[in-house]
Parts: sequence; structure tokens; C-alpha cells
Amino acid sequence: MNMNPDHPSGQPPPVDMRRLAEITDGDITFEREMLDLFLSEFTKRIDRIAGSISEGNSEIIRREAHTLAGSSANMGADYLGDLARDIEHAAREGALERCAPLFEPLRVEAERVRAFLESRLNEIS
Repeated sequence: MNMNPDHPSGQPPPVDMRRLAEITDGDITFEREMLDLFLSEFTKRIDRIAGSISEGNSEIIRREAHTLAGSSANMGADYLGDLARDIEHAAREGALERCAPLFEPLRVEAERVRAFLESRLNEIS
């Protein structure tokens, strides 16, 4: 992982803005739409994963984590996507006992991504 000396925690930004610029081709209106959609959908997916972990529903965990992994990667939130993929694999293997401990880092990273993207939305609005 590349460390970012300009970030207080030394962590890289949660979203690769080059990827976001690539998919929006510099179209600010399209970028706003993408960010709004991603933020609303990813919040619902995080909530569904949490609820399904509590209920022990591995199929919903797997499906929601799979979708979250893909959409995160598309947006340039690669670490969030990796964390979701870990949960997806655990659920696919039926290892529900691994899902709960994997969820906390996902939740923390999701908050970083949310704050970052909301800040970006404020910049371009």
C-alpha cells in the first residue's frame, strides 16, 4: 500500500481520483450523478450486509458484498472493494463466523469513502 505523507493518517486517499476522472471523462454533471448514485446505493448495501450478518443470511451477504466490490472498484475505491470481496468470499464459503470481524474494517473504510466523496460533491456543486 502506498502511504500518503500529506494525509494525517499516512493512508492513501480512499478513492483514486484518476479512475473517477477516467470514467466521467471530465464531465462534472456526469461526475455528480455518479457520486450521488454511488453514495445512495453503497449506503444501502452496507446496511444490508450488516443486517444479513446479524440474520446469518450468507446468500444476501454474498450478493451485496459482490455488488459493493464491483461498484467500489469502478469508482476507484479499491480498498473498499477489496474488503467487500473478502466478505463475499467468506459468505460464499459459508464461513459466516468470518463475516462479522471483516465487517468492521469495511464499515470504517466505507465512512472514509463517504466523507471523501461528499467532500468532492461539495467541491463540484
